[in-house]
Amino acid sequence: MARRGRPQRISGPTRETLTEIVKRNPTATLAEIRGELTRRTGVEAHPQTLEKALKEAGIERVREGADVQLAADE
Repeated sequence: MARRGRPQRISGPTRETLTEIVKRNPTATLAEIRGELTRRTGVEAHPQTLEKALKEAGIERVREGADVQLAADE
């Protein structure tokens, strides 16, 4: 059966760029991540879309002041 709905906005090279942004600055806010992603790729995505893409990539963001370690690095 064919997939229904809109195609993913964040996939392939855009997802790689997104994970790179978060790995470089794991305490960045979604607004900061969104701005940097748009600057680098031209893709504008809703914050929930960013959260979903990061979750699918296996990356958990951390809050500032927390022990900075990405789940994808484990």
